[in-house]
Amino acid sequence: MKQKFLQKTVCTILMLIAVVFVYSQGGPPPPPPPPAPQAGVPIDGAVLLLLGTGLVYGARKLYKEQQSSELN
Repeated sequence: MKQKFLQKTVCTILMLIAVVFVYSQGGPPPPPPPPAPQAGVPIDGAVLLLLGTGLVYGARKLYKEQQSSELN
């Protein structure tokens, strides 16, 4: 009787230890962090567009001033 109680107790303890080890394992590793955002907007196309627009505007303004000064 004492031996059966000891066997059941040992078996129960071993099963509890096995369950604790199974549930103590961590889940899958977390996914890697997303890539860092780019460091801003590239300034290659917009600057050239603004420079071109400014040149056209300045040239037109100079042309109109010359036309108006010739008429006076």
